[in-house]
Amino acid sequence: MEAWDKFIDFLETKYGKVTTDKWARTLKVLRFDACNIFIKSNDFFQTQWIHEYILPLAKEHFLDSNGKFIRIHIDSDEKKKITKIPSKEVAVNFTSDSIFPSATIDKFYPNEENTFSHRALAKLFGYNIDSKSLTEIPEENPNPVYIYGPKGSGKTHLLMAAKALLEAHGKNVFYVNADTFTDHVVHAIRFSKMDTFRRTYRNIDALIVDDIEVLSRKSATQEEFFHTFNTLQTSGRMIILSSMFSPRKLEGIEERLVSRFEWGILLSTHQTNQKDICKKIMEDRVLSLGLLIDSATKEYLLTNFPSADLLTGAIEALSKSSISDTVSLSGVKPVLDKLVKQRLLDGLNSDKVLEEIAKVFGIRVIDMQSKAQTRDCVLPRQFAMFFLRHELKMPFMKIGFIFKKDHSTVMTSIKQIETLIEKNHEETLYYINAIVRSLTKLRNGLEAAHI
Repeated sequence: MEAWDKFIDFLETKYGKVTTDKWARTLKVLRFDACNIFIKSNDFFQTQWIHEYILPLAKEHFLDSNGKFIRIHIDSDEKKKITKIPSKEVAVNFTSDSIFPSATIDKFYPNEENTFSHRALAKLFGYNIDSKSLTEIPEENPNPVYIYGPKGSGKTHLLMAAKALLEAHGKNVFYVNADTFTDHVVHAIRFSKMDTFRRTYRNIDALIVDDIEVLSRKSATQEEFFHTFNTLQTSGRMIILSSMFSPRKLEGIEERLVSRFEWGILLSTHQTNQKDICKKIMEDRVLSLGLLIDSATKEYLLTNFPSADLLTGAIEALSKSSISDTVSLSGVKPVLDKLVKQRLLDGLNSDKVLEEIAKVFGIRVIDMQSKAQTRDCVLPRQFAMFFLRHELKMPFMKIGFIFKKDHSTVMTSIKQIETLIEKNHEETLYYINAIVRSLTKLRNGLEAAHI
């Protein structure tokens, strides 16, 4: 086993720690003798990675104490194995999405254009911004409250702040992204849990749904949301919604829902200067933690942690790692560098995966996301769905939203690729290997950029 451990350490020098931890250190050693090692991979991707990146190096670098080559055997059951879509998924619990503790009404820093919406929302849900104290919730509140604006304008922050305010008033609040609502509907139908679903969503004081445009063209989900909306609205329970679009600009949403979205109050939000907002957040958080941070550290934080959540996390890490209240860049840079590196490595998101797959097929991402049914677009689209599911563990509904397809179409596309892999279909394996190589190269590049 010592030879195997040394070989893994050697792989780390070639491919980096993150890649080696993901693909090599997760291999299970079944048995080992002087000239042979029997290992088991976790899935098809790992088996392919072994063939592509481990075996070519093993003959020269995986040797016993006498310098003799140790042969690697991969568990035969794994050679054709692919993670299956379960024939019966476990039903989800119908629970609220979590909110960020920092997303409070006082931690929302509005620009001039967002001041009205910020103050209006606080008043609607019983809070005085000037005195920073709870007040009475108005008896005749408009219902629903519909917040709309571009990405990065603070809609999600305001919704989370609304949940926190209502809970401070003792209200039972249910907060979800529209993706979560859709998943709940799908599972409720699939597992005959509609009664449980309806009790969960209708026996509450307030329902908050973020990104309502996600319901576009989902007829069954819209039908259930319509009845949920009616039940809550007619009984005087609060409904708070957000979207990138005003109600009349929503596409694929039924007219009966659009008209109801306009019944209450519409609050618009506008793009903010993120760096200015982050400066205010940093000043506030640093003061509350009693830290003294030099200008170089502040600039480093603003440059490398460009969002409120990333910045807050970085400052929290500094406060835990610093041995004194005075923070200088030279003293904390190793800690911050590690956070930056991890952020970049975690940044293998759907956009990057789609870009790499588009490069492999020589097309544009927009072609994969189009409605075109030519083979040049359909084939890479199927591979993209397959990798988003298996590489990023994305839910079927979210993949469907990216390609404007329903979840059954996504499941069928992924299944087709899985079936071709099981049959050792030559063209399919060629593209799988090419995409795996491309994504591995991308990961290595992200890591090398911050070593």
